[in-house]
Amino acid sequence: RIFTGYERPGVPYDRQYGAVVEGLKLAGKEAAKYGVTLVVQNHHDIAKAKKILAALGADIAADEVITVEMPNKLGELQKVAKKISDAGVDITYIYGSPVKGKMTVVVKTADDRKALKALAK
Repeated sequence: RIFTGYERPGVPYDRQYGAVVEGLKLAGKEAAKYGVTLVVQNHHDIAKAKKILAALGADIAADEVITVEMPNKLGELQKVAKKISDAGVDITYIYGSPVKGKMTVVVKTADDRKALKALAK
């Protein structure tokens, strides 16, 4: 599941923040029953997100990743994945976020240095 909190005009920030934290606590308790990891990403304040997760008793880990910016067009992601694959590097995970005609993709590989070399070609 993906949880996204958006600013809601007319609702005080404290209430919005509290609702998100309560939702995450409930989701965390349910996820723990099944051994599922709950991940939260806060683009605006990573330190705050880590602090909240630590307070909830979460084990916190961070990965070094590669980011690639490309046109948000059909086939562009395939080109990136093929370059990495052709270099003999496995992709661990990949996700993207489109913004105004462009796509920023986050890639974690088995060998980020080798993948970066392949992408630079």
